[in-house]
Amino acid sequence: SDASGIGLLDVGARAWDASAARLVDAELLDKLPPLIGPGEWCGRLHPSAAEALGLPCGVPVSAGGGDNAMSALGCGCTTVGRVAVSLGTSGTVFGKAPAAARDPSGTVCSLLDSTGGGLPLVCTLNCASVPEEVRAGYGLGRDEISSLAAAEPAGCDGVSFVPFLAGERTPNWPHASGALVGLRAGHLARPGLLYRAALEGATFALRAAIGVMQRHGLP
Repeated sequence: SDASGIGLLDVGARAWDASAARLVDAELLDKLPPLIGPGEWCGRLHPSAAEALGLPCGVPVSAGGGDNAMSALGCGCTTVGRVAVSLGTSGTVFGKAPAAARDPSGTVCSLLDSTGGGLPLVCTLNCASVPEEVRAGYGLGRDEISSLAAAEPAGCDGVSFVPFLAGERTPNWPHASGALVGLRAGHLARPGLLYRAALEGATFALRAAIGVMQRHGLP
């Protein structure tokens, strides 16, 4: 799974992509480590490490995996069709698929999971950080502004919050910026309305990303 996240792996052949490596440096391919599968051992615990860790000498050491691959394993995304959503400063959606995604636009990451299958993944830069900007701007607590948002109508009276405050990677618009569209008199005096608009904007950005994933391997 780690190798599939650096753009140098042929995810179909499960081998280093020599042509991609040469685009970086003519000698890079010779410097890349050997590849091992998720079910293989990379060695056994060295006596000095075993002593330091208080573990038996010779314990098998596995290949490990990337953060999202380990998250998928931990939350049970080991069967095709199961999908996880992680909401933080950024928003991430990933799920088990029979094979890695092949998205020429780069929107869907062509990752492999820690069981040997595919792990289509999209990540938006702007998620929980967007409504947090609204909350901080009005100086309200999360419980208070959440209650105000719950009382506002779906669709936010026509107010749309384009959530690209940090630029965006899904879609690949690094120079994009956020925008509030549809404001009318009185809207700015309703913090719950703008908070809900921020929540809706971040949610629909993830929803659009999921639609792209479904076209590239996610059941």
